[in-house]
Amino acid sequence: HMLGLAAAGSAWKLLCLWYAPQGSAADRYGAELEFFARTIGPDSARFGALTYQELFERLCRGIGGDGHGEWMSYMRTRYF
Repeated sequence: HMLGLAAAGSAWKLLCLWYAPQGSAADRYGAELEFFARTIGPDSARFGALTYQELFERLCRGIGGDGHGEWMSYMRTRYF
């Protein structure tokens, strides 16, 4: 995907959005993503990895407690 996006010449960033379950498989996958980002070097600014857990926490910080506390608690309990 990165080669195709680079050939297009427009601004882009490739993001690997993934769910990190508990355990060593998630740890290994996270390490592989970090290794990949380091391996591609300066172009790593065009690649990012984010877990659904990290995305959810960012969303919670962004919307704050403005009447969404119950929803955030429900989602955190159900999925994370």
